[in-house]
Amino acid sequence: MWYPYAVHTQTDLEIDAPLESIAAYLTANGLGTGELRIEPIGNGHSNLSFVLIQPDRKLVLRRPPRPPFPPSAHDVLREARIIAALRPAGMPVPEVLAFCDDDSVLGVPFYVMEYVDGAVLDTDVPAGLSEADAAAIGDEFIAGMVKLHSLAPELAGLGPAQRADSYLSRQIERFTVIWGAVKTRTIPAMDEIETWLRERLPTNTERAIVHGDYRLGNTIFDLADEPRLAAVLDWEMAALGDPLADLGYMLATWVEAGDPETAMSSLSRVTRAPGFPTRARLRSDYERLSGRSTEGIDYYQVLALWKSAAFLESSYRRHIEGRAPDPYFARLKEGVPEIAQRALSLTG
Repeated sequence: MWYPYAVHTQTDLEIDAPLESIAAYLTANGLGTGELRIEPIGNGHSNLSFVLIQPDRKLVLRRPPRPPFPPSAHDVLREARIIAALRPAGMPVPEVLAFCDDDSVLGVPFYVMEYVDGAVLDTDVPAGLSEADAAAIGDEFIAGMVKLHSLAPELAGLGPAQRADSYLSRQIERFTVIWGAVKTRTIPAMDEIETWLRERLPTNTERAIVHGDYRLGNTIFDLADEPRLAAVLDWEMAALGDPLADLGYMLATWVEAGDPETAMSSLSRVTRAPGFPTRARLRSDYERLSGRSTEGIDYYQVLALWKSAAFLESSYRRHIEGRAPDPYFARLKEGVPEIAQRALSLTG
């Protein structure tokens, strides 16, 4: 589909700019000329990505949704700086080609990065994927997390050194503020979990670069030969912090065969297929590859689900206010309380 002025997706989240403005920006920054086509890409429900198709190349443009935003959310320029810093260290990420803080172009900040060809594995199993391939994807996926957590923290350019154990308390404070700002109803489980998290805050935690949303749907795999992790995407939540927070989030969102269908599991059904590792296998592989104990991982899974519930409530608010008529967001009326109850069930 060709877009003469703006991109209209099924969620009505738009690129909100004349095609000519984007083409002029690309030309001015040496990123190509000629006829331009724009298409939405991915199934993200936070920041938005669009593929820019030119006669001789493809690029990806990443931008936030329409404002207003929850506090400290959707900072795409920070995300671009993190990706640009991690690439020279060997982390598989796209190359950032340009970023823009001039609102006259799109009305919001954005950045442009290379297009990485491959498969995003979320809801559908690629044709011809064998059980051995599925197992290899699991191996590559967890090795990517271990690689990230092995990098020197200062590489990401995430600011001055902070106490290793302060990351978790900052996360609790941040998402308490987000929940208070975006909630549309009273969900008692959210307050109970907040209290539980504060009372059991781990100490003496390690410090590493954490992704914050490390899940299979935020990766691209090259499946042309043996499965290879080609890129890790969506660094919006990246920070210096406790590496077990990434593992806890990944385990909390990883779907196994036999798991019930929920608002969370509907985004990542592919791992129900034969060959994909179980959560227990992923945890043991992480321990083996990283040399790091995962004792107390339940705390991190509770934190991950509580944060997800708070963040998704902001999407539900946008939906009921008519700013994001995404069918997935409509499911969050029941989905957010469901996530909160699952988190509560893990508190014991």
